[in-house]
Amino acid sequence: DITRRKELQDERDQLFNLSLDPVCITNLHGDFVDINPAFTECLGYDEETLMSKSILEFVHPDDREDTQKVMQRLREGEEIRKFENRYMTADDEIRWLQWSAIAQGNRIYAVARDTTKQ
Repeated sequence: DITRRKELQDERDQLFNLSLDPVCITNLHGDFVDINPAFTECLGYDEETLMSKSILEFVHPDDREDTQKVMQRLREGEEIRKFENRYMTADDEIRWLQWSAIAQGNRIYAVARDTTKQ
């Protein structure tokens, strides 16, 4: 039913956009498919900049290898909880993000919590 699908999409969009935590959808290679406003606020980049690059380009260089390993585990079907890595902001600051993620089909769905202050 097309009407029901539209309603479900609208509900998803509301949750996605209202979240105070960064939320993103990537393809299996780590290219952004969708990001919420909290993601842009957290890292300080505009949506166009984030959407034009792989998620790995924003990960701190020292954390890229571990992040790639986690992405491989996701591709193999493992659900990830409480994985932490560092991201570089538009202002060259470091943000610690703690991730929960799952892959379904050809997408990775992820939610982060900014744990920098902790």
